[in-house]
Amino acid sequence: GPSASGPEDHRRSANLWRGMEDLIFLDLKKPSKADLQKGLWAFISISYSREQADSHMPAIGEVHSLRESSRQISLKALSDANADDSVGLLARYARLLTSMGSRFGTAVDEALRRTEAQLAFTWNDALRPEAKCTLSQLGFERACAMFNLAAALSYRATIQNTADADGLRAACQDFQHAAGCLDAAVGSAAGTRWATYKGLTLDVRPAAFE
Repeated sequence: GPSASGPEDHRRSANLWRGMEDLIFLDLKKPSKADLQKGLWAFISISYSREQADSHMPAIGEVHSLRESSRQISLKALSDANADDSVGLLARYARLLTSMGSRFGTAVDEALRRTEAQLAFTWNDALRPEAKCTLSQLGFERACAMFNLAAALSYRATIQNTADADGLRAACQDFQHAAGCLDAAVGSAAGTRWATYKGLTLDVRPAAFE
């Protein structure tokens, strides 16, 4: 039959759970306001036609609204009450940016920078809030959005009830998904012009994750 556990086993178990209680999470990056609606309308109007831009206004408005909702999340502290909603909303915005990047490629970046919209994305460093970076590239916006999704997932992992198997499993899954988001954020930067920008903050700089 199974042997009785000794004092050393109990100590190991206590250390394990104490370690779970001390799980850490990433801080959110804080973005400044950006008129994504105006910028995307200008891009579609120039690259396709004004009629196409007008017909896409509902979708453009949704992107802008999601961006602003994501920004509001970053300005407030994550909590037990808003963790699930925050993860869901940030995931929607990140997916939308990924889809836009796949459809438009880097053409949208040049348009956002050169058009009258002069759209630029400004994000503070999650590690050093006093540092910030401003770029026009949609890929940079996506990397920052993915970082914040990772932060929200890592926070939700720390509030799971790890005293039972289901809670522990949920925490592990959240941490795994958070790691995947960070990989995606950094991976999307590889080979891009903005990734080599000297003013790029450390939290999304590919070299920092090597």
